[in-house]
Amino acid sequence: MATSTVLLAMLCLRSFCFSCVNSPNSLMTLQALPEAQVAMGIGLFSVSRGIAGTLGVALTTTFLEHQRTIYAIELAQQQGVLTLPSEWTKTQLHQVFLGLGDPIGLDQVSRLFPGCQPGHETRPSCVRSV
Repeated sequence: MATSTVLLAMLCLRSFCFSCVNSPNSLMTLQALPEAQVAMGIGLFSVSRGIAGTLGVALTTTFLEHQRTIYAIELAQQQGVLTLPSEWTKTQLHQVFLGLGDPIGLDQVSRLFPGCQPGHETRPSCVRSV
């Protein structure tokens, strides 16, 4: 895991390296151009820098989002939380039918979710953990 200090140091190093490479490169290239085409050369450098920056942000975002998704899936598998939405649904339905006193609804919930039987509302499989 990277801390904010490490990320800030990497960004500063990137900016420093970019200025050490890009400034002499631009200067040497623009000196080779005739005076009439210097303005066009500066414009082309600006456009290429904008395109490269946009492409860099898009690729970095895609990579980081992919890594975040992989980490979230691994974390969910380790903690066993992939079944939580069904447990919440089961608990809510069971509590609603208990509150209404509807035995037919309780029977249907019991058949749909066998781990949660009427009268066992405090069971870990029937109660949503906080």
